[in-house]
Formats: sequence, C-alpha cells, structure tokens
Amino acid sequence: MRRAIRLLILQDGKCILCGKPVAVRDLSIHHFIPRDSGGHGSNLYNQTAAHVRCNHVQSAKAPKLMHWWRYRRLVKRILEGDYQRADWTIYRRELDGL
Repeated sequence: MRRAIRLLILQDGKCILCGKPVAVRDLSIHHFIPRDSGGHGSNLYNQTAAHVRCNHVQSAKAPKLMHWWRYRRLVKRILEGDYQRADWTIYRRELDGL
C-alpha cells in the first residue's frame, strides 16, 4: 500500500488513466505496460496509481497517448528521486479509516 500511495503522491493525487483525484480506498496499482504485453510486474517504472474501476476498464489494453504524457511526467519525478522523498503520511487519516 505504501508504494501505491507514494506513486499517487507523485501523480499529484490523480489517477494515471482518468486524471481525477483518487481516494485511498479506491486506489490500485496499474501496470502501465500490461504484463501480457511484456511489462514487468514489480518494476517501479511500470507501476502507476489508478482508480480500481479505471484499472479494471483499462485491463490489458495498450496505453492511450494521453496516458503516455502523464506516465512520462511520473517517471521523470521518480528519476529525480521524488519517490524516496514522497511523504505518504499525509494519507494516514484515510488509511486509519479503512
């Protein structure tokens, strides 16, 4: 859950697929390049935060162009080291409520 929250913080609290805010209770890890298409299952660079519903709808489909722009921004922030500095504790209240 910590990884998903850190990814969510790097995505400014928004779903990689629809761009809308995501609550912790609706959070899932989405594999940007589907595992069926050769995407790595546990590689940080292939994981993004998404709504459970959006993740289910996207399923194993190839990413759309607008998703690539959001993904590119996320990877840039990971490479800059923001992933390690992400303060996931701001979501503690939501986590305690689950």
